[in-house]
Amino acid sequence: MAPRNRRFDYIVHNRCIASIKLPETTRFQSAFSKRQLDLLRRCILEKSSNATTNERLATCFNCATNQVVELTCCVCDTTMALEFFSKTQRHDPDSARCKNCVQGHLDREPVSEDLREAIENASSYAATIITHNQGGNRHALAPTSNPATTDNAIQEQKTFHPVNLTTAIQNTDDHGIDGGEMWIDARYKGKLAKHSKDRRVSEGSEEDKLSETSEERELTKEGNPVESFKNRELAEISKAREVSNSLKKHELAESSNEQDRQDGDFHIEHEFIAFDPRGKPHIRTAEAPASPPSVHSGWEMLGVRARSQMASKAAAERQKRGNPGFAKTSGTRYSKNEAPTMHRPRPTERTVESDDEYESDVDLQKYM
Repeated sequence: MAPRNRRFDYIVHNRCIASIKLPETTRFQSAFSKRQLDLLRRCILEKSSNATTNERLATCFNCATNQVVELTCCVCDTTMALEFFSKTQRHDPDSARCKNCVQGHLDREPVSEDLREAIENASSYAATIITHNQGGNRHALAPTSNPATTDNAIQEQKTFHPVNLTTAIQNTDDHGIDGGEMWIDARYKGKLAKHSKDRRVSEGSEEDKLSETSEERELTKEGNPVESFKNRELAEISKAREVSNSLKKHELAESSNEQDRQDGDFHIEHEFIAFDPRGKPHIRTAEAPASPPSVHSGWEMLGVRARSQMASKAAAERQKRGNPGFAKTSGTRYSKNEAPTMHRPRPTERTVESDDEYESDVDLQKYM
């Protein structure tokens, strides 16, 4: 380290350091890269300072920057420049193969078309099997080559939900289902819950009538006008419930709507109490879509479509129309033996006769 003196001449000091003669295997710190110095520091921390002499980890710029310009092919055993080898073959020089040998191997053993199609269509086979490990039930889909049918099957498989049938068995005796849990499709789940709810409402309607009549008698004895108005509202609500229950039973007796089943647009009914302009309460039902509305919903009514839909429609029309202006020419077909290849056989060089061939016939005693 240079002394702390303002009159110190750093130029002379650097010249003195540069004039010091070091052994050939010893270099200054500036002769090594940052990566080599980091490796050396780690080795010193692990194996003490002896790693600088015993372990030859750090290499200087002169020794580390020797560029490889030639490689030897492991098949034809010829040394060629790097331009005759692909970039993937240059990583491992011991097993490098030149482009000519690689092309010859592909000509002899081409990649099977079935294997190539399987690799390209791997996405259609990725989601063929779906297992549900809940309640001990498993559902599997058979592998299909058509991705559209696979997606539809997966979508139908995802709509199954576990339903506890303890309450369903108590309320619905017509099903006759045994066991704790089962998988019910979403399109029938709403109907089953609706049917069980109708049974509960019908069973509880008689109790409601008895309680309402008793309450009406007690309130009419008191002669309160507010209570009498409430009694009228309760009576109207009970009548509305009876009407809604009869309508629901009539709907359950009818067959399911085929159009909703084809479209896959299933709705969930919600009941609530509404009031007419005169203030009389009545029960109303509203259907909510299975998928909640988003920001992009509602624009189709105005003629606005998403870009994905427009692109898919344009692609379908393009496939139907085709390209009539393009020249249609029949492609040439070759057999495997006559197909053109990029492989070029190497020329046979002239064999030079050596003296060893003649000396091999000489007697061993004469040779000794």
